[in-house]
Amino acid sequence: VGFECICIAFHPFGVALAAGSSEGHLLVLAADTGAAVATLRVCGSPLSCIGYNP
Repeated sequence: VGFECICIAFHPFGVALAAGSSEGHLLVLAADTGAAVATLRVCGSPLSCIGYNP
């Protein structure tokens, strides 16, 4: 993925997974293909906890 992932969360319907990086990036991947859906820099510190809200 190009950066160190330190947390992940699976979408409740199994369609995607999100990964947080040590550099503050959030990466969303399609669960079936692994293709990147979105990449965002959300903070300047490690993104150590993420989750989906059902």
